[in-house]
Amino acid sequence: MSHLINKVRIDLFCCIGLLCVSALTVASPKESFQKPNISERQSINRLLQTAELEIVNIERTVILPMLSQPLQSARLFSRVSGFITARYADIGDKVEKNEILATIDNPQLIAHEKKILADINEVESELELNQLNFKRAEQLVTDNLVSSSELDRLRILVSRAQARIASLKAELEGNLSRQSFLDIRAPFAGYIVAKRLEVGDLASADALQKERYFFEIANTIRLRLNIRIPQNEIRYIAVGDEVLANFTGYQNLSVKGHITRLSRAVDEQSGTMLVEAEIDNSDYNLPAGLRGAVSLKLSAGSKINKVWKAPLSAISYHNGHDAVVGVINGEIKFHKVDIVSKTKNSVLLRGDLNDVSKVVLNPNALLIEDS
Repeated sequence: MSHLINKVRIDLFCCIGLLCVSALTVASPKESFQKPNISERQSINRLLQTAELEIVNIERTVILPMLSQPLQSARLFSRVSGFITARYADIGDKVEKNEILATIDNPQLIAHEKKILADINEVESELELNQLNFKRAEQLVTDNLVSSSELDRLRILVSRAQARIASLKAELEGNLSRQSFLDIRAPFAGYIVAKRLEVGDLASADALQKERYFFEIANTIRLRLNIRIPQNEIRYIAVGDEVLANFTGYQNLSVKGHITRLSRAVDEQSGTMLVEAEIDNSDYNLPAGLRGAVSLKLSAGSKINKVWKAPLSAISYHNGHDAVVGVINGEIKFHKVDIVSKTKNSVLLRGDLNDVSKVVLNPNALLIEDS
């Protein structure tokens, strides 16, 4: 009986040994974790649960201080000397482009014009005489009655007279141009915001007298809004974005405008970038220089930092960072993402997902190595 028990024990140990060898053979890493081939991977991909990746547009409103300025402004100086004989505009007057604002009298310019015209007539007479003498000499030179040197001298006299006439006409043109400056004209349409001349005042063309301007004109039909944008908001704005302006002292007035210029440089002292917007002021007649605030809608989905929406179950963890498994042309790949916010069923995230059409759900359950 004891012999039979010992035999059973030996058979049992042999069976256990065979089972252990079989288990080790089945658990071989080379056989159990082999990477599927392409056909196997494609069949697996077809079994994955995926969801569409959506781009979303997150808008928020910020309110920033602003200062209004005229779209154009200029100080008008005298470009010729003389005396003010007439003034046609005063502060607050609305003027059109090229409208005459004042007139200067300069008798010397008129007298110089008359002298130039007289000189032209005189030289034209000399030219006519020289041309007649030259033609006669051409007829006589063939008969050796006039020498070739005399003919050359007459030709030079004709050329000198022609050059002198051209010079006098250029001088006349310059004189007439200076006479046009006797009328001080508005360079553009706008309002007279400052006036510093009266009839009888001496006008001077001295360039050193920079403070001797006569008028200051400003185009307030359109206003320019100077806005300082904090550097953390710069990436969300662009030319053409709408702004809503409100002015101190005009509580019930809101004016729409659009951003027209970005300075493209951040001020080192304030950490802000200067942005300009324009508003149509033709209906409101607001004065330039008003302070107030503008409201801007900043979009985080339509600019360089796109925001994507995916199911919450699509979030995974890969190489020490949040990630999703994206599907690109039938292939799957991990993509690093930054989570913006979460809800019960979805998540907003940023990342390089422009080529991703779908994301894999429950990516932690994948048994395929990252491609």
